[in-house]
Amino acid sequence: LDEHPQFQKMLLAAIGGDKDSFDYDSPHLHELRMRFAKVLGTSDTEPVRNGDVTTPIRAGLFEAWTKQAGDPGYNVVQWLREGAPAGVAMPVPDTGTFPPKDDEATATVEEVVSTRQALGNYKSLEEDEDAEKLVKEMCDPDAGWTRTFDTYEEAKTYLGGILPIISQMGLVIRTKSDENGTTISVKKRLILDAKKSRANECAIARWRLTLPRTLDAVDDALRLLHRRGSNMSTLRHGVSVEHLVADFSNAYWMIPLHPTERPYQVAYFRGQYIVFLRTGQGTKASSLTWGTVSAAISRLCQSVFSDDEVALQVYTDDPIAAVAGTDAERDRLMAIILSIWLILGLQVAFHKATRGTDTIWIGARLQIVDRAIQVSVNPELVTDVLGIIREMLQHNTAKLTEVRSLAGKANHIAGLIYIWRPFLSCFWAAINKALKKPGRLGHTIWVRQIRASLQWLQAFIEHRAGAMQKVYHLRHHFNEEEPMRIIFDACAWGLGAILYSGLVPLAFFSSCLTVHDARRYGHRVGDDHGQQVWEALAMYVALRTWHSHWRSRRCLLHVTGDS
Repeated sequence: LDEHPQFQKMLLAAIGGDKDSFDYDSPHLHELRMRFAKVLGTSDTEPVRNGDVTTPIRAGLFEAWTKQAGDPGYNVVQWLREGAPAGVAMPVPDTGTFPPKDDEATATVEEVVSTRQALGNYKSLEEDEDAEKLVKEMCDPDAGWTRTFDTYEEAKTYLGGILPIISQMGLVIRTKSDENGTTISVKKRLILDAKKSRANECAIARWRLTLPRTLDAVDDALRLLHRRGSNMSTLRHGVSVEHLVADFSNAYWMIPLHPTERPYQVAYFRGQYIVFLRTGQGTKASSLTWGTVSAAISRLCQSVFSDDEVALQVYTDDPIAAVAGTDAERDRLMAIILSIWLILGLQVAFHKATRGTDTIWIGARLQIVDRAIQVSVNPELVTDVLGIIREMLQHNTAKLTEVRSLAGKANHIAGLIYIWRPFLSCFWAAINKALKKPGRLGHTIWVRQIRASLQWLQAFIEHRAGAMQKVYHLRHHFNEEEPMRIIFDACAWGLGAILYSGLVPLAFFSSCLTVHDARRYGHRVGDDHGQQVWEALAMYVALRTWHSHWRSRRCLLHVTGDS
């Protein structure tokens, strides 16, 4: 990068640039990859092309780096060269990086293939105007994602004579709406429904991924701010930390599928049988295999930096990096992060990437302000949820798919706004009932079942929008402020308390007991039998009176009485 500053400029300029504008065949990237290979002691820098087992990930570089680093990702290098397991024909091995879970197959392959298999797909795909285009892109021979056959026998022969399990394909459509419910953008993604075909019942996955939360990214940024705080006056916009948010393109399609697993990931579309050569989204183990490789690459990338330079989190295919330093240092660190991803063969969606102190990541807006991180729900997500709610309230029934979509989005918001959680239970109850007992309306839900929650969520969004954000201050996060202390006491005639910040008194109160207190708590004023009640009341009054001192921040609070 020192020798070719124009390559660094090209990388940084691509962030938020036009789609498909970055040159993945850049000679600078090739030279950088060759230098990496020399340091790692390997000559294998090319994508994997092992017959029908292909991937853009550079397995040679991945293998050499994980081996030298002693990273557990070394144990899955063969997935890139031979194909990854899917838990049906081959178990998905535990690499020791994620927690285990109990799991067993609930059906055999023989049981599933003996049942009638539907050749039709979901209406969401069959009736979509872009269906042909989307499937054509997926079946592009140059991509190496699938193989297509005109007859069942041809597909069966390719699969070594094994009877395939044919799964329906569906279209997951993600829309963004304005506050009036008008759609402003649409994103479509093909899904292989291995659950309905029962292929997932034949698979075993004895561990699960653990994914970062929004607060993990907050903690990273605060930690870097804390370590770089002394240099803040010299930096752009008065801050020393900013975020780089990116997205890996076609992430799940990067993992090749082992040939023995291919019979269990097959689809049919308008006269052609489609055999998946890469892991299909919607299968039981697809997130496990991609997640394992993604986690290994993330650990390798993080290992290049000191812990006061970069802190990286990856949510499946959505990474966020908190980057600290001067203007020039942050530019260089971000260029290195992007270079590592590209060197290893990952494809970055540069047009969706962002950098700065105000970014969106997994549905949350992260703003780095003066020695604090302000976290709020992504305004687009809130607008989308409000539009869906308003639309549902205008009808007597709602489609099951729409309610599930709303429940998922609202649940994401509830991860930050905890008070939403109780109001989502009726959504899940209605969804569960509709699945178990479809009734005469099929997969449809009566709005009256969820109306109360819809109205409450609507009122919250429309009237309490300010409550949909939190501020995490540096001084609170690292307990830099003096602890608060309440000293309270009571007798048979009255109560009192003092509030301290460190050793400095801030406030006090004293209050005589009244006939109303005596009536409410069942003890006469002046009667020492009520001493414990009055002590508890004094503590309670103090906490309610002064709660504004700690309500919106982390605080170490001592409460002291004499009994």
